[in-house]
Amino acid sequence: MLFCDPSMLPCYRSVQCIGYLSVKIHRFMLYTFTFIYSLGV
Repeated sequence: MLFCDPSMLPCYRSVQCIGYLSVKIHRFMLYTFTFIYSLGV
């Protein structure tokens, strides 16, 4: 469920992948911003 599995239904897969990638990108940006901010301070 956490990964883009080609065996899933295309419709469900696209929604699942977009949601999963958006969460990963959001967390990555959040951690990166926090890390850079901590270095700046």
